Amino acid sequence: MLLQTTPTLKAAVDEYLRLHANCENSEPLQHQLERLEKADLDGPIEHSDVINISKRLVKECQNSDASTKNWRLDTLLKGTTVYQPPPPPKPEPASRSHVHLAKYHDVC
Repeated sequence: MLLQTTPTLKAAVDEYLRLHANCENSEPLQHQLERLEKADLDGPIEHSDVINISKRLVKECQNSDASTKNWRLDTLLKGTTVYQPPPPPKPEPASRSHVHLAKYHDVC
């Protein structure tokens, strides 16, 4: 399921990417990181990615209660909605339609 990226989610993604910046990563993780690098505010993010990010950040911040709370899944999901892609652009009218419209406007 795709969710809309909130400022909180974007901060978590950035922190997750920072943690993995200098690590040797497996191929599946590398693909996930490449996908997350493209995550924009209000853009789509996979729910499964949010779960993975939360697990990793909570594990990394176990010594700091405040940081752990910031990265918990319930905190990251607060305010998110299901991502609705923008509507596709309206198709241009067929050239034949332009001719008919032009004739109609000339008559009126």
